[in-house]
Amino acid sequence: MSYKEPLALAVGAFLALFPHDSPADRIRNQIIVAGCILVVIAAIALVALRNTYRLLVVPDGRQPSFITGVLLPSILALVLYTAITDSLAYFNDSQMNRLTTYDFRPSTKAMTLHDSLDFIADLHADTLLWTHRGSMQNPAVKIGHIDLERLVQGNVALQVFSSVTQTPTELNMQRNSNKTDSITTLGIVQRWPIKAIFGHAAKMERVALYAAQLDEMEKHTVYDSSRGQFIWVKNKHDFDRLVALRKQIGPKVVGGLLSIEGSNMCHPDWISGAECANRLWNLGVRMVSMTHFIDVAVGSSATGEEDYGLTQYGREYVTRLLQLGFMIDLSHTGIKTIDDLITLYDEHVQSTGQKRLLVVSHTGLKSACYHNRNLEDRHAKAVAQRDGIIGIAFFPQAVCGDELEDIVKSLKVAVNLTSVNNVVLGSDYDGAVGVPFHIGDLAYMTHGLLEAKFSESDVRKIMGENVRQRFMASLP
Repeated sequence: MSYKEPLALAVGAFLALFPHDSPADRIRNQIIVAGCILVVIAAIALVALRNTYRLLVVPDGRQPSFITGVLLPSILALVLYTAITDSLAYFNDSQMNRLTTYDFRPSTKAMTLHDSLDFIADLHADTLLWTHRGSMQNPAVKIGHIDLERLVQGNVALQVFSSVTQTPTELNMQRNSNKTDSITTLGIVQRWPIKAIFGHAAKMERVALYAAQLDEMEKHTVYDSSRGQFIWVKNKHDFDRLVALRKQIGPKVVGGLLSIEGSNMCHPDWISGAECANRLWNLGVRMVSMTHFIDVAVGSSATGEEDYGLTQYGREYVTRLLQLGFMIDLSHTGIKTIDDLITLYDEHVQSTGQKRLLVVSHTGLKSACYHNRNLEDRHAKAVAQRDGIIGIAFFPQAVCGDELEDIVKSLKVAVNLTSVNNVVLGSDYDGAVGVPFHIGDLAYMTHGLLEAKFSESDVRKIMGENVRQRFMASLP
């Protein structure tokens, strides 16, 4: 056990003294506590600065020594800052990314089938957001839903990692303002570079920060018997190499693709739509959604304050996305924005003959679980008609429950509404949600699909074959 766990327990006990019924309450309490602690640390640092001034500028024989007056307060301030920010980050992560404990194991038939699956894929995880964990191949703390060891354990071939750049402080699933940003607070707590915390360029810097994690993983993971190998997939060559290595070596080779969840980094006041798309492409992003929980300059969100659709600036942006070959993700997007996106997509295909992949990376269906954030049936059908794929999420707001059976029920509704060739997994792992099992126990999903009378062929498609076929055809 590291020092983070007991400190996080102490922080949690203190925070429990305040109202904590909603996510907004919990975030506000953490901001208050962090603010108080930073004031104390600042006071200690000021003592060190004052003593430094007295030693260097106005020595009078009464000042403390360098060690007691400057060095010790500076070390104390640094230790306090490191310990408290680490414990707050750990507490935040452990409370938000929870698991339901199961008291059964998947059937032998399910385990055998799961281990035989050539290609398992999941379209959405927010793991890169939690930088305090350390490297995914050797995490300092074993919490949350995903790391490289558990990806290997789950026989996962490809995980899409999203880039979260802004979420509202008063987060809810109905109506959110775009005036606040809890990711800034999380960045401070996790000691991100200043340029990724403050300023209009911070959101693009956050994408760069997430991209650097994948780059680091690829450079520093070599195949061995315990940890596996990671491949950052940006093009067909990378994808083909991933598939070939898995055939040669087995499940200890895992691929990752970078997406963004909400185009918050794009705004006409500081960057053109086309240039924003170019920068994302150059950072290695290959899948893009327009919005997250809030309305942005590109378009309106399913949980924003208005439903104005795709803006003129957004049209410029999407036109460039389609030209470059991005996969377009409709998750979290407002109804009018989805309509506009599909129209613009059709115009692009008609004028250029170039098909792009439409995805809904992590969602539920309103016909299975009515919720603002979930997808309308007509939009699900529109995606399927364009040979797109729909990832069913694992969290309660998407599937109206926190059990495996609830996820399977929504998968079944999606298959009946579209076809088994259009439905895939879109967990939303590490997305500040509670889920029934982590990625290493994904055999539960195979078990659930078999129990729901899906054929082995259909299980293979839903678990990843549909993703393999689409990505092979869509990557540059």
